[in-house]
Amino acid sequence: MHVSNGYSIQIKVVGSRFYALIPELCIIAEGDSIAAAYTALEEKRSQIVAAYEKAGFSEQLPKARTERASKPLLDVRALAMFSAKAVVVAVAIGLSGAMLARSAQTTIKRVGQEVVEATSGMKGRQFWAKIGDGIVRAAENERDPAYEEKIRQSLRVIVSRYQPFAAELSPLFGCSTPRDPKAP
Repeated sequence: MHVSNGYSIQIKVVGSRFYALIPELCIIAEGDSIAAAYTALEEKRSQIVAAYEKAGFSEQLPKARTERASKPLLDVRALAMFSAKAVVVAVAIGLSGAMLARSAQTTIKRVGQEVVEATSGMKGRQFWAKIGDGIVRAAENERDPAYEEKIRQSLRVIVSRYQPFAAELSPLFGCSTPRDPKAP
């Protein structure tokens, strides 16, 4: 790859012809030699640049590689913000997972102990009949409305604690701005 006035030039040989291309300006030229293709390409580039300047559109010309290279390839602030959000998400997921695992472990352990206590000494039909009766009783029993309200209130507290984190993460999921956590 060669460079002409900051623009990259690509050279290609097809059969006995040489082609030169400036991709940024979409200019292509051909010749019997590399020098002839390069000279023809430089003429076309000069004509295009002169036409843009004559018409007052020189600022509309695509920037040459050397001009574009002055811009940073990586926006450090955006990367830092993304990293901070990723850490918050990872911590939130980790804490939520740990709390859920602990709750599941406690529940499974309690239920297992209840089953062992309720069925100790039972065999076969007696065991399955007791299990079936327990399922039926669980389905028929209504919960205490105060207990159900306590569960709902606890869920509201948990949601209000984690909603600001979720709102900050909303741009990662295609939302243009974070959602107001107090909005319905």
